Amino acid sequence: MKSIHYILMTAAVSLVAACTVPPSADEHPNVKPKPAEEEEPTPPADIDFDEFGGLQIAVADYQRLGLVIAKAEVAPLGGESITLAYSVAPDGTTISTMTAADGKLSTTYTGGFDINKPLSEAVNILFYLPIGSYAKGFDITLTDTQGRAYTLPTGENVTIEPGETTAVAAVPLTLYYGTANCYRTAEAGTVKVDITPYYTFSYPYAYEGKTVGGTPVTAASASVVWQQTGTGVEGDVLSGEASVSGNELSVPVSGKVGNAVVAIKDTYGTVLWSYHIWVSESADVPYNFPDGYGAYTMMDRNLGATSTEIKNQDTYGVFYQWGRKDPFMRPHNQTRPTGSPYYTDYTVHESAQSGELTGIIAYTIQNPGIILKAANDWHYGFRDNALWGNTWVPAAATDIYTTDVKGIKTVYDPCPAGYRIPDYRAFDGLEFTSKELCDSQYGHVYATGVEGVTSYYPTAGFVEKNVDNIKYLEYRGYYWTNIPGGTGAYSRMCNNANGSKGSGLDRAVASSVRCLKMD
Repeated sequence: MKSIHYILMTAAVSLVAACTVPPSADEHPNVKPKPAEEEEPTPPADIDFDEFGGLQIAVADYQRLGLVIAKAEVAPLGGESITLAYSVAPDGTTISTMTAADGKLSTTYTGGFDINKPLSEAVNILFYLPIGSYAKGFDITLTDTQGRAYTLPTGENVTIEPGETTAVAAVPLTLYYGTANCYRTAEAGTVKVDITPYYTFSYPYAYEGKTVGGTPVTAASASVVWQQTGTGVEGDVLSGEASVSGNELSVPVSGKVGNAVVAIKDTYGTVLWSYHIWVSESADVPYNFPDGYGAYTMMDRNLGATSTEIKNQDTYGVFYQWGRKDPFMRPHNQTRPTGSPYYTDYTVHESAQSGELTGIIAYTIQNPGIILKAANDWHYGFRDNALWGNTWVPAAATDIYTTDVKGIKTVYDPCPAGYRIPDYRAFDGLEFTSKELCDSQYGHVYATGVEGVTSYYPTAGFVEKNVDNIKYLEYRGYYWTNIPGGTGAYSRMCNNANGSKGSGLDRAVASSVRCLKMD
C-alpha cells in the first residue's frame, strides 16, 4: 500500500481517549488515539490497486452499550455508479465483495464485530472502492445485530486514489432518547416527553435529531426511579403511573412542588434512558457584564429548586455528578454542621464504587439512581472532557477568567430544553458581598449587572466523592461549569469565608447546577 491520507467528517474532531489502567486520584490524563499510520492495514493480494483505493472509518461504542455491527453500506452521493467494491473486517483478514443494490454497496459480516471500545481503541472498518473523485462524498450506514441503522457522512470532495487509503477521523457512536433530559412544569397535569431513539456521531455529543434507522429499540414501559416533594409538602410529585405510547412518555404530575426521575425500559426491563421531572415555578434573570461575559440570561434558581426564598432549604435544588445527566435528591430538614469536618448525612441514594463494570456511561444510563463513589472521577479508566459540551482544558486556572471558548448543549446536559450548563465566565462578574451576609443568608444575593436585579445563590454544600456525606452545608455553594480541568472540573464557589472564586472539584463530587439560557 502506498500511503494513508486523511479527511475529516463534518461531525468529527479529535477524540478524548482512555488510559488502559485505572488512574490515580492525581494522575488522570487525556490521551489521543493512535494515528492510523500505526495500524496500517495489509493490502489484500487479490485487489488490483491500479483500479481501487481504500476508504477507512473508525468507530467506537464508547458508551459501552455492547453494540455489534452486522452490516455496512456505502452510498456515493453524487450519482456515481459503483458496481464492485470490497469490505475488510476489522481483524484485517476477511474480504467480502460488496454488492450493489438501490444505489448502495452492501456487505454483511458473519457473526458481526464488536465496537464496544473506548474512544482510543475505535474499530477500523475498511472499504476498497473504485478510484475517482466523488464530489458529494459518501454516506456510510452501519447496522447492528439488533437491526438499528446509523448513517455516517464523510463530507464532500472525497478522492479515492490508486493504492491509497483515505481515513476518516475516529468517531463515537452515541445513542440517546428524546430532545432533553429535564422537563419543568408548575401545574398539575400530564408532562409529555419525546422518547424517540436518536443517534449522533458528533464529538462533543451534540443534539442532531438523527432518528435511528432500521429497527430501533423503543421503550416498552416506564417506571419511577425516585420522587421527592419540597420540604413540608405532603403527598407525591406524581399523581399516577408513567406510561409509554409509541415515542412518547406520559408522566402525570400532581402539581405538588418537587422532583422526580422517570426511566423508560425495553422489553427486558433494561433502562434505555431517564428524565428529570421538575415541578416548580421558574423565571429568567438578566445579567450584563460588558467587561466579562456580556449580556446573557440565567435561571432564577438552582436546577431542581422549588423556592428562591433566602435561607430556605428548598432553594438548594438537586445534586449532579459532573458529566452525568441525571440528578440526585437532597435530604430534607438537615441541620447546619457546627464544626470540622462540616459533614451531614447523605444516605438517600444507593451508591456503588466506580469500577470496570460500573464506571462507564452504560451503567449510569441503566442505573440513574445510583451515585458512583470514586477517589476522583466516577468515569473509570479514562476521563471524557466533552460530556457537558466543552472540551477545552485550561492550561492554568486563571485562564478560565479570560477565555472566549463557549460550550454547547450535549445529549448528557441536565438542563431543560433551551438551557445548558454554563461556561465559567457566566459567573465571573458576581462579586462577594460579605461573610456576615453570607452567614446570615446561607448564601449570596448577587448583583447581576442589571440595575436593580439580583439573584440568590444558596450555599448548598456538595455530596462527597467517596463517603455518604454532604460537606459544607450552608457554608459553601459549588456550581458546576462545563469546563473540564486537568484532573477534575471547574465550579463556581460561593464561600462564606473569603468570597466567591473559581474552584476545582473532583468529578465524582455531586454539586449544584444553575442553568444558562441558550442564545
